[in-house]
Amino acid sequence: MLEQGNIDLNARPIVKNADGSYSTVRSMSFGDDGGREILVPTVSPDGKIMSDSAAADLYGNTGQNLGKFDTPAHANMYAEALHKAQDQHYGAQAAQPATDDLPPGFSIVSQPQAAQGVNQPEGVPTYVPPGVEGYDPKTGEVQQYGKAGSAAMGAANATTFGFGDELASYLASTFSGVPRDQVLSQMRGNADKAQSDNPKSYLAGEVGGGLAQAAATGGAGFGLNAARTGGALGRVALGGAADGAIYGAANGAGNADGEFMDRLRGLLTGGTIGAAVGGAAPYATSALGSVARKIVSPFASTPEREAAVDVLAREGVPVTAGQRTGSKVLRYAESELGGAKAANMAEQQGEAFTDAALRKAGGAGRATPDNMAALRDTLGQEFESISSRNTLTADPKLGNDIGTTLNRYDKLLEAQQKPIINGLADDIVQRLQANGGKLPGAEYQTIRSDLSRASSSTGNQTLAAAFRGLRDALDGAMDRSISPADAARWAELRSQYGNMKVLQRASVGGGANSGLGLISPAQLRNAAASGNREGFATGASDFADMAKAGQAVMTELPNSGTAARSAVRSVGVPLSAGVGGMVAGLPGMIAGMAVPRIAGSTLMSRPVQAYLGNQVAAGSTDPVTNAILGVITRQGATPAFTGN
Repeated sequence: MLEQGNIDLNARPIVKNADGSYSTVRSMSFGDDGGREILVPTVSPDGKIMSDSAAADLYGNTGQNLGKFDTPAHANMYAEALHKAQDQHYGAQAAQPATDDLPPGFSIVSQPQAAQGVNQPEGVPTYVPPGVEGYDPKTGEVQQYGKAGSAAMGAANATTFGFGDELASYLASTFSGVPRDQVLSQMRGNADKAQSDNPKSYLAGEVGGGLAQAAATGGAGFGLNAARTGGALGRVALGGAADGAIYGAANGAGNADGEFMDRLRGLLTGGTIGAAVGGAAPYATSALGSVARKIVSPFASTPEREAAVDVLAREGVPVTAGQRTGSKVLRYAESELGGAKAANMAEQQGEAFTDAALRKAGGAGRATPDNMAALRDTLGQEFESISSRNTLTADPKLGNDIGTTLNRYDKLLEAQQKPIINGLADDIVQRLQANGGKLPGAEYQTIRSDLSRASSSTGNQTLAAAFRGLRDALDGAMDRSISPADAARWAELRSQYGNMKVLQRASVGGGANSGLGLISPAQLRNAAASGNREGFATGASDFADMAKAGQAVMTELPNSGTAARSAVRSVGVPLSAGVGGMVAGLPGMIAGMAVPRIAGSTLMSRPVQAYLGNQVAAGSTDPVTNAILGVITRQGATPAFTGN
């Protein structure tokens, strides 16, 4: 209401309507040239009902009105409230109108007589200025906030440390011309209404606003800087407390709506809360992180074991969750409860390991005698095929290599062995001289085979090394003489043939699996190291990584006499059958005996194995990550405490 009406409402003529009701302030409104809405009665002073145009003309002639308003909505609101008050005043209604029946912004009051003899009867509503919660001056209605709106209001409050309404009120007042205090009162009322309508959504918005601040600033502060410089958890927590005190103080002061002392109390309270939250956050995130990591990845492995598992994975060798993590309890559980599934897994694993080993020699499958013989013949035939179409050409390096072998072993061989090596060297030289410095591929292959057999047949390691020295000198010369078209395959054959010799030694090891053509990691390791320990130790052997990884991951645990295995057995069939028998007699005992089998089948299932063996969250969170999580926790929690 911009201006009070000038009609004496106590002296209005009463018009009795056809339906028995009364009309005293039947009204309408219209806009004037000044943008105001004029409310006028449509009952004439002599008690007749007027048309809207006649009522407007009467106002033009007399200036009499029921009030002047800023909007048609406000004029309608007042007219409705006035109509209810007049009904009560003239006895048209028996009961006093309830306050909550009135439109927002009005209340029923007793008004004193107006100036200039204008009387206002008891019950005429007075207009209440803006400031009620959720009041919208444009529509005259009280806004009902949805969840999204409440969340947005909470986020706005948190991101501005509670000062957003005050800052915005200056801008809104400047553009609207409405006094700033009135705008601020309205904004605070809206915020309170949004919080009361949907407190959970408002709280979520405050938390989200705090997180947005953390993202915008990158979590910068004393706590994160302490973590980045290598500070321990206590130092990070101390820095977090300082950050929280600053952040909480700003929120506390911003959310205090009173004068200086209220702001000061809010600052101190918010600072205290922020310091407590900021100091506790790193400890909380560290503890919760450990629990969460344990839930996600229940059995943590080590980097060394993970590297070994990766080697086996590249070779196509599957592993169980217990083998991957190294947990003895889990491995014993797989062994004791896994039953047929565990046994099948072990056989599949042994077969995959053997197949991977044979692939390095150009073969596949198990290392059975027939398979190994076929592999030997295949490689030999390829050697002969390539040798037959190539010729060894002598070069200075061949002479140097033969001379080096003779000089080295002349001092090491026994007197009766020296002539053997010298005679073989002379034979090679003479053949080369007879062929103009060349040696046909077939002849080279014959000499090489003789030297290899001689090396394998003698028990004297020094003599065997001398034979290999002459053979290696010839191999080097042939490598340098092979045509470019055959060079790549020749080098591959040489490597595969050497690996085949290792597999031959590994396949003759003891154990039941050897009879099935399976090579264990231990057998492969011993065979690969026996001919060249230094090369195996330094990783020069094609089998070094695979054998070491297999032995680290696949080696079986002791079959008996361990506490872990005994513990698993104690919760197996005897316990389940006993409990079942006590509960349901013989049927319960039979059912109880099946429980471990079901548990073992579940344990060895793919989903459970994948979960138990996963390393997604294994290990510890680095200090910087933990500090960042602490910042996020503090930024999200502090506005929720101080924003209320």
